[in-house]
Amino acid sequence: MDEGTRRAIFDRARDRAEAAGTPIESDPRFIGWVELWIIGEIDLNELKRRYSDLLVSRNVRSRISRLV
Repeated sequence: MDEGTRRAIFDRARDRAEAAGTPIESDPRFIGWVELWIIGEIDLNELKRRYSDLLVSRNVRSRISRLV
């Protein structure tokens, strides 16, 4: 799959989510990882893994802040 195809896939997914009123992740790290996927530097599984790790770290920080 080439860069143009990956960019079109992401753009369509973003457009569908926005049309449905679903916010798209705005964290600069996520956007950077998407760009790496688009240019072919990482594969989709790596993008998913990184995003999952980001969500887990947010959850942990949120739980810790509630304890303090």
